[in-house]
Amino acid sequence: MTTLSLKGRIERENFGIDVELESSRGQTTALIGPNGSGKSTILRAIAGLESLTSGQLMIDGQPYDAPGVHVAPPKRSVGVVFQDLRLFDHLSVKDNVGFGLDARGVSGPAKTRNVGRMLDLFELGPLADRRPPTLSGGQQARVAFARAAAIEPAVLLLDEPFGAIDVETRQALRAPFAEVAATTAVVLVTHDQVEARVLADQLVVLDSTSSGPATTSIVAQAGSPDAVAARPQTSFAAELLGTNLLTGTADDTVVTLASGATLTTAKPASGVVHLTFSPTAVSLHRTKPEGASARNLWSAEVGELNDRSGPVLVRLVGDIPVAAMVTPAAVADLGLAPGKVVWASVKATEITVS
Repeated sequence: MTTLSLKGRIERENFGIDVELESSRGQTTALIGPNGSGKSTILRAIAGLESLTSGQLMIDGQPYDAPGVHVAPPKRSVGVVFQDLRLFDHLSVKDNVGFGLDARGVSGPAKTRNVGRMLDLFELGPLADRRPPTLSGGQQARVAFARAAAIEPAVLLLDEPFGAIDVETRQALRAPFAEVAATTAVVLVTHDQVEARVLADQLVVLDSTSSGPATTSIVAQAGSPDAVAARPQTSFAAELLGTNLLTGTADDTVVTLASGATLTTAKPASGVVHLTFSPTAVSLHRTKPEGASARNLWSAEVGELNDRSGPVLVRLVGDIPVAAMVTPAAVADLGLAPGKVVWASVKATEITVS
């Protein structure tokens, strides 16, 4: 059964969002898109902090927002973890966790049971009587998660909650998050590739277009993380998910990009096409390699290096702006640094045409 169904439009001055998404209990949906595309606004609409201009929001088959209907936030079966956590400094950890239950009129044994279960699940028992200002950032994040989950929501909204916490806390939150996510429909806003690809069952990609002073955001693509990563339809999705995306005009197996540069593919096509290939398919060379006629080969400048304590993502700028993934040893061997000119190549068979 579909737990969350949202199809409608949200409007502000000179800005509108046309959104459609569905999610069921046990399913995590990640909203991704550039800044200003309306991701957090969609979460606010589901939470009841924004109203739909048109359309409807249904939770467990009941209208929460529709013509003539707007259920107040405290009466919604929706838990929220905001990016800035928004804990109540004057309340203890235990009272913070129980706040949503109080707002919904849950008291007595039911409240005690739910609060106790969340304190145990998020390992907050020893901190129950302390107040947020005395806690570390990771501990505060655990309190925010416990508070949102304590109401046993049909829908759990997460607005980049992992962004400001350390790696150790992220790892510690995985198990309790998985337990909570198994019983609720999760909608996650993220700019993190790992979160989008590992935590989410489906991705909803937002993109914006402008006409004069007005901007409209739409769902440009939706599907599983693997499906979206394999054929991203927006440059943001391609960059976030680690896949190179280029657009050009195809004439048989030759694709001409807007810059005038060309790439050769293994699949003939005609008209406007999208080319995608993994950064691991891009090889970098100090000098022009010999015997590389069967591959696409071009000179490029290193724009930046993104070191993630492992493979290094190298962004190349120029007529064919792509990302390459190389080892730290290769960075040293090639002398890679911003401004360095290298030769890049990719096999035609590595390029997907769509």
